Amino acid sequence: MKKLNLRRHFSWDSVFTKTFYGMLGLSVSVVLIFYLVLNSTLAQHQREQIAATNLNSLRLAASSVELTVDALSQGMTQIMWNSDFVGYMVVPTQQKQELHYRICQQLKNVVSSSRLLSRAYFYSPFNDLVFQNSDALLDRKTMADRELLQAFESMEWEDGFSSAKTRTHLFHYSGRLFLFQELNIATHIGTLAYELDIEEIQAGLLPSGENGSAVLVFDREGFPIFPPAEGEGKAVDWADMGSLITYQDLGTRDVWNVEGYYCYEGLAGWRFLMPLNAGTLTYPLSQLLLTYLPMFLLLILVGLVFALYISQVIYRPIDHLMRVVAPSAAVHQGAGGNEVDILEMIYSSAQKEYAQLQGIISGIAPEILESMLKNLLVGKHLTRERVEDILHGVGDPISARGRFCVLACQMVPQGRRIEDAEVNLYLLAIRKLVQRLSTPECPIYDVRTDVLTLGLICCFPEDRTLTQLSQELRQIQQSLRLHAEAMPFRLFCARGKFYPDLLDVRYSYHEAMERVQYQRYLHSTGENAPAPQDESLEGGGLVIDQALIQSRAKDIMEQAADNAAAQAESLMERVLEEFQRQARDEQELKRYLQMLQDQLTERVITYPLSQEDQRILSECSLISAGSRTFSAQEALEAIRQSAKALFRISASYSQKNRYKYVEQAKQYVDENYMDSNLSLNSVGDFVGISASYLSEIWSETSHEKFSVYLATLRVEKAQQLLTTTKLAIKEIGFRCGFNSVQNFIRVFKKYTGVPPGQFRENQRGQMG
Repeated sequence: MKKLNLRRHFSWDSVFTKTFYGMLGLSVSVVLIFYLVLNSTLAQHQREQIAATNLNSLRLAASSVELTVDALSQGMTQIMWNSDFVGYMVVPTQQKQELHYRICQQLKNVVSSSRLLSRAYFYSPFNDLVFQNSDALLDRKTMADRELLQAFESMEWEDGFSSAKTRTHLFHYSGRLFLFQELNIATHIGTLAYELDIEEIQAGLLPSGENGSAVLVFDREGFPIFPPAEGEGKAVDWADMGSLITYQDLGTRDVWNVEGYYCYEGLAGWRFLMPLNAGTLTYPLSQLLLTYLPMFLLLILVGLVFALYISQVIYRPIDHLMRVVAPSAAVHQGAGGNEVDILEMIYSSAQKEYAQLQGIISGIAPEILESMLKNLLVGKHLTRERVEDILHGVGDPISARGRFCVLACQMVPQGRRIEDAEVNLYLLAIRKLVQRLSTPECPIYDVRTDVLTLGLICCFPEDRTLTQLSQELRQIQQSLRLHAEAMPFRLFCARGKFYPDLLDVRYSYHEAMERVQYQRYLHSTGENAPAPQDESLEGGGLVIDQALIQSRAKDIMEQAADNAAAQAESLMERVLEEFQRQARDEQELKRYLQMLQDQLTERVITYPLSQEDQRILSECSLISAGSRTFSAQEALEAIRQSAKALFRISASYSQKNRYKYVEQAKQYVDENYMDSNLSLNSVGDFVGISASYLSEIWSETSHEKFSVYLATLRVEKAQQLLTTTKLAIKEIGFRCGFNSVQNFIRVFKKYTGVPPGQFRENQRGQMG
């Protein structure tokens, strides 16, 4: 263990000394601040506890009133759904004396059975007849409480209603308290009203506070619900909210110096008040000091040890690095320098080395990018992560998502033979032309895939329309053809389809090369190649084709399956916007929407759906043969609504279903591998999903193809039979599901390295 050099450590220029005193001062400051904050916090907590206790008393009083109102509301609901009441509300014009008598008797029984009720009314908005808790019927236009009913009906209540629902309201009117309940079946058909006995409620439900102070209750307009007790008639200034203490105030403001009331807002906006006694909301400071001062002293001691430890931890690596990198550190310190000077020198040197490295990387970045693009064109497998890492490493010149199309340019010599140097010179000229045509928004990268062939990868942003893409590609092709007219060869140029992913440019390249070969074939037979303008528009409508829509649908439903409905809806909207930009008319837009609808439905149709989900899925058909009258906007709205249902179904049948399908398929394969007709289609039919979907989830969950799994299983079974039986090789191949001896020998040798006969001999040699 190294000896601690105290003189060097505690010298004034040392980083250790400065760090130690800084940390010590910080620790003491933190302890003092903590002391003051704790003092204030505990005092505030004490005040809040007292205030919370009083507010709880108000909450209990409000709860007793609310429970009573809820009980009355439930009773009203039962009465409203009584067959007599419902029958009258459905047909309010019927004149049945017996029915009227029964309704009045039920209202009379309700009022007489509860001491909290003094009157009951029942009426329908479609009839002026009003029932009350007596044998007499009233006319709503002439009855004594007609202004009460008019005032209630003129109120605008915030809560709406749906079909087959009742809603209840407390209504304070002219010093009287009423409980109204409305029955709505598609629309309002009846109202039941109870007048509550205010004195009974006040005496039975509202307790008195200390010193006889009563709980005061006010409605949402600030008028008292119950008559105040003697001495409690002081008016409340509702405009001065600072005099009211609520639950929300406990953690946001001081409540110890407020003169006013505790306030709790309960049912229907009622406010329950209790006078505030500010003298009980104080906390003695001396008690706080006696209780927590020893702890504060201990914290200061801990801060001292902490400062010493942190200073040593910070200083030790600095000192070690300084002495390793700069052996003459003592000379620097003796000349007035310290550890920081040495580290600055090291940092400056590292910055220079980093700048040199960046220069090297920028110099080879074009070669790295060209190598990656060439690998993509020729079909070499590169993962998305690998491509994105390479793009990030060379400075992100393009994005892996956008519009990608490949122009294939092939030179065919005319007449005389062209030397290699001359070919390279002509290719260099074409590359220079491509560099001039390339722009920062739409870069073009040339990749030499053959001696006389260039693949031009055109990268466009996602927001470019089909018309813009066609025009730009037409200009590029025309420039290439005009430039090639002065060269001693014929330039064949064609393009492939557009793809939204950089990893798919190989498909566009293959399509372009097929068209180039077709042009060469026509030229060799003496026929004229297609006109340039026709070629530039060929496949233009395939910017949105089946493959693109299938890819987008897969991305959308994968988001939905991961319970990311918001991301799925956002991606869905971007796809719909793209369709609207690219479609030439409403019919084409509806065709795109139908294709997308089919792809979304196919992603969930293989799930083991419940009957309800099957019904919902059957209703998700967007533009069928019988709905040609759909407008474009109606079709867009319909696919949005059906997509939400599909997202919910996809999320409910989560990833576990994929594993379940694969496990069932593997079990079926293990039991039927000897069937030579066993295929992905037959296994998919057994499991109940399509072969394409089974192939996709098999690869995702098992990380191998179905064909590899089946071949491996059959080879393993064949190895067992070759080792344990004397059956002929032909018989073993038949029993393991191979359709011919030649196929059996080929597959067996592929997976084991030796043919079946040699494998059997090797096994016998090892056993003998």
